[in-house]
Amino acid sequence: MPFAPLCTLIVTATLAAPLFMNIQMSDASYEITRLQGQSQRLTEESQGLQETNERLGTPQELERQAREIGMVPVSDPAYIDLDTGQIIGETAPAEQTEGTPELADVPAEVAVPPAQIYDEPTGYHGMGNEGA
Repeated sequence: MPFAPLCTLIVTATLAAPLFMNIQMSDASYEITRLQGQSQRLTEESQGLQETNERLGTPQELERQAREIGMVPVSDPAYIDLDTGQIIGETAPAEQTEGTPELADVPAEVAVPPAQIYDEPTGYHGMGNEGA
């Protein structure tokens, strides 16, 4: 009599083990797919932030932001000789005017052309495994 339950237990364990392994592999596959999607979204977000950073760091954008906070271009710069510590040139505070004489009649939108980071926009080419 103990032989029949032992055989039944062995057969049941033999059938349950692959079933359990398949379930675990399926769960791992879903987790990998979810993490790959999350990785792609984060990569796209990172690229967008890098493009925004590049755009905001252009000289045209920095000039526009400087105008917004009231900064004016210097008309006659002075320099510091780092070896001696002497100031070369005449220093004077910049005058707060509507603009410098050469830019007074030209609006900022015309004087500074809009920034272009890339020559030609490129389309999405995928991850390389879609087949062309």
